[in-house]
Amino acid sequence: MNLNILESNYLQIDNFLTREDKKRSLNYVFAEEAEFVPTSTATDEVNYRRSSVLYSFPEFAELIRDRIQSVALDIFRTLELPPFSVDYIESQLTAHNDGNYSYRHIG
Repeated sequence: MNLNILESNYLQIDNFLTREDKKRSLNYVFAEEAEFVPTSTATDEVNYRRSSVLYSFPEFAELIRDRIQSVALDIFRTLELPPFSVDYIESQLTAHNDGNYSYRHIG
């Protein structure tokens, strides 16, 4: 099997969340710490990823969706993509603590 690494364009958005949003989200994460579960991979690959995840966080998931929607046209323009409708945005809060890791995504 030949695997080719393809170059991808990406966009980094500085200050995507306000200082207050970051503070509120950190307070939320600490309050919900017990609700985080160990991460896994779709292929059940062992020793590929070690972290914790919170899949349900409605208040902040909505904030992320709203922010993405508000900059979507700028993202399309910057990446030279034709605009398309964004109907679903999946989000999760992932915590990487001391000793945790995640190998690069290749799929």
